[in-house]
This record gives sequence, structure tokens and C-alpha cells, in this order.
Amino acid sequence: MNCILFRGNSYQAKKGYFKGTHRIVSPEETWEKIAPLTSQIGVSRVANVTGLDRIGIPVTAVIRPEALTLSTSSGKGLDLCTSLVSGLMESLELHCAEEADLSYLHLPYHELSKRVKTIPIDRLPLRKNSLFRPDWPERWTIGWDLFNQEEVAVPLLSVIHNYKIVRQEPSELHSFEMTSNGLASGNHFLEALAAGIYELIERDAITCHMFAFETVKAALPRVCLETIRFSKVQQVIEKLKWARFQLLLYDCTIDTEVPVFMATLYDETMRHTRLSQGYGAHLDPEVAMIRAITEAVQGSTIGIAGSRDDIFFSQLKQGKQSDSEQTITALENQPATVDVSQLESVATSTLEEDVTLLMEKIRNVGITQLLVFDLSKEDLGVSVLRVIAPGLEGYFSHVASVQRAKIFAEKQKPHARKSLLSLKQSLHLPAGGI
Repeated sequence: MNCILFRGNSYQAKKGYFKGTHRIVSPEETWEKIAPLTSQIGVSRVANVTGLDRIGIPVTAVIRPEALTLSTSSGKGLDLCTSLVSGLMESLELHCAEEADLSYLHLPYHELSKRVKTIPIDRLPLRKNSLFRPDWPERWTIGWDLFNQEEVAVPLLSVIHNYKIVRQEPSELHSFEMTSNGLASGNHFLEALAAGIYELIERDAITCHMFAFETVKAALPRVCLETIRFSKVQQVIEKLKWARFQLLLYDCTIDTEVPVFMATLYDETMRHTRLSQGYGAHLDPEVAMIRAITEAVQGSTIGIAGSRDDIFFSQLKQGKQSDSEQTITALENQPATVDVSQLESVATSTLEEDVTLLMEKIRNVGITQLLVFDLSKEDLGVSVLRVIAPGLEGYFSHVASVQRAKIFAEKQKPHARKSLLSLKQSLHLPAGGI
């Protein structure tokens, strides 16, 4: 029987819920389990903020006043319970990443590589403008490589999510990214693992497309909404039409061959507002579309709420002063040519089969390591993992290497359209932070 091996333990899990997402149990069962945990992780309020917007698709905000990173997480979903679970699980995983107490080695890279297996130097998750030097000591912690079933040293900053740690070693160069990319939670180890891998694939694909869009003006592959045959997606689109919000959906699937979509959303009745964006990836294209669209709705509503730590007054002011009409016109002038009527799900009935398929797909594009850290806390009863795939691109506004993105952009040059404007005016607010 197929199973996933992690540090000598084998994992299997059958799915039991398929309505807009694939989970082991229903959102109601998950909520019953995690709702009592709010005080343990410092949550002071779980708010239904759906009514701040007129769309009506559920959006929630979860507040942790003493968080070490983002104090406001947000949730999305086709119904309120799913949105509540989404928001609180984001808070849970951030809490675990902030409080993670991992042992580490304080060594220069060239000494570290003599002692333990490491990430190849050209695939280290460097931050923008990094001053990394292989002869300068940094902190490294040990993760587990699912591909090669061995321990690998990873920059500590890329595993935890705690900005206070930067001040603990002032002599360090702090060369590496500290983001929420690949941080995921679930009812089961495999549920969290699948979610983490999906996020890595999603952000890799989006960064490749956004880099090509910004550098060579390659057109984003716009979906013809009339070709969507998934009933749940059709229902969401009808809600947006009723609320007078325009949806532009893009098929951003690349060589990983996992469906990835980007949704851009704007208010038809107001010009001086930012466009909101959402992304989604899944082996089931319907789920990928739903994730992208509901995340765009989430960004719109959370922007109105104004409670996110990473929404600054300067951004709101810029949105009010700038006229989005030019950007909207340029985007709408691009024809919707992508027919998605033939898309089929390749998701399976079990999480171990899904994860195996995802691992095969990222291996096929030259990724040689899939690194996992278990950040779960026993008293919470929820699986929280950090998943890292050296070589895949990270979040497009933070990524430093863009090796895959450059190759992708070069291939897209024949599709360049000089009239396209920048999408930097768009607002993307992932639930747990960037």
C-alpha cells in the first residue's frame, strides 16, 4: 500500500469531505476541535467581517494581539464555517511557527556542508539584497527530506516565523527569507503536508507568470468564464455579478502540471480602489479556482476592514488617489482565450496518493529535495508543518533568485503585449501573511 514516510513513520489518510475543498473531516468537525484552542494561542476575537463588503461570500478575521508577526489572520470559504476554520487554522500555524523552539547549528555554510547534508548553495532561499557569504556564520536547523529520506540543514530563518530572533544574533547577516510560504496546518499530518506543497507550487507558478508579465509583458492566460462547467465556481461567479464585481480569472498552470489560477477582482461601481487578487492550486481544478476567487474576495473585504498589520495608510492613500481605470481597461482588452471546459480532476480519494502525485510533479521539473519540519504542538492536537522545496520560486515580491522565472519569461517573449500595464496596484492579502 502507498504511504508517505517521515522520519521512520508512515502516514495514510482517507478523505471524507469534498465540498469546495478536500479534507479528512467536515469543517464543522474541525471547528468543534479547534474552537476551544483560541485562548491557548492568544486569540482575543474571531470576527465575521463578511458584511463590510456587499459580495456576501464569507470572510473572517482572527485577532491575536500579542502575535510575534501578523496579529490579524483571515479566513475564506464558500460557507461561514469553512471561513471560520480557515482563519483560525491560519492563526494556529502562525502561532506554532512563532513559538517553535528548534535546536540549531551556528556555522558558516562551507563548514556546515562538511558535517551534514545541505541545500545546494545556488538554491538557498536568499532574501532580496542578501549579503550571504559562505564563510560567515548563520543559524541552521535540521529538517527531513521526503525525496531522499535523510536529514538536511536549512536556514533557521526560513523555518520559523519570528522577527524577534533577528535581534538575538546581531553579528549575523540574516541572509535568508522569513515568510509564511509552505507553512501549513491540518487535521492530519498529510492534510498539512498537501496544503504546504500546494502553496509552494502555487507561488512558484504565480511568480513565473508575474515575472514574465512585468519583465517581457507576456500576456496572462485569461480564462473564458463561460467555459467553466464546475457548478460551485459558477455559483460564486453569479454572486460576484449580482454584487457588481468584475472577475478576471487566469490559468497560471506551468510545467509542474498542477492547476494554478489567479483571480483579479474589482468593483464595477468605484474607480479609485485597488484591485484585489487571489491565488489557488489543487489537483482538482474546481478547488483551485474556488481558492483563487475566495482569496480575492478575502483581500477585498479585509482591505475594507483595515485591520491587517501589513496594510499601511500609504497603501490606502495611494489606492484612493490613483485611478484604476487604466489598469482595468488594459486587463479587459486582453481577450479571454483559455477554454477550461475540458479540465479534469486528477485528485484521488486519499491524501497519501495526492501527496505522492504532487511529489512526482515537482520532481519532474528538477526539484531534488522536499524538506519538511514538524512544528506541531501536542497540546493543540493539530498538525503544523513547514515545507520547503529548494529551487521553486517563492512569493513574487520577495523572491531573490528567480532562476525558474527567468527561464519561463524567456519562453513567453513571443506572447508579449506592449500595451499591458503593471499589476503592482493590485492587493494580494494571503490569510496568514506573505
